[in-house]
Amino acid sequence: MAAIAGAGKVSLNGFICPAHVSTIIGAEPYEFLVRKYGMCCVIAGFEPLDILESIHMLLQQVIAKKRR
Repeated sequence: MAAIAGAGKVSLNGFICPAHVSTIIGAEPYEFLVRKYGMCCVIAGFEPLDILESIHMLLQQVIAKKRR
């Protein structure tokens, strides 16, 4: 994720982080994406509704210019 965020050639506003991994490691490992790169992050599952909701949440963060 750091390599992608720091590449400079990729236009990204955020990441959908995996819920199954985040259940074990928590949200803290993703905080550098917000602090260092100004990226939005949402932790979500892989069900279709989870993905749609996470996209909606990312869009809300981008529009509000509020990274979480």
